[in-house]
Amino acid sequence: MNAVDSAAQRIRNRTLNPGIAVTTYVVGLGGAGAAEHEILKRIANAKDSSSFDSSAPTGLYLFAPSAAQLGTAFAVIGSEILRLSK
Repeated sequence: MNAVDSAAQRIRNRTLNPGIAVTTYVVGLGGAGAAEHEILKRIANAKDSSSFDSSAPTGLYLFAPSAAQLGTAFAVIGSEILRLSK
């Protein structure tokens, strides 16, 4: 988990192109425990993460308890990306 968390921080703290920050969207699927939810929130830099960094882009973590809810999660992410692109 430390390696994943570290990689996510390195990605957030650099830009792909000058002036374009990286925003991360994460979807968790079923059966996740508290530790898994927390690392996924940290990867996304979600506001409710224990290591939220207000100087980095705020991402989004969504949890889909089952495969049936995946469509809704991806629809929310799609809407968020469209909102940010305007």
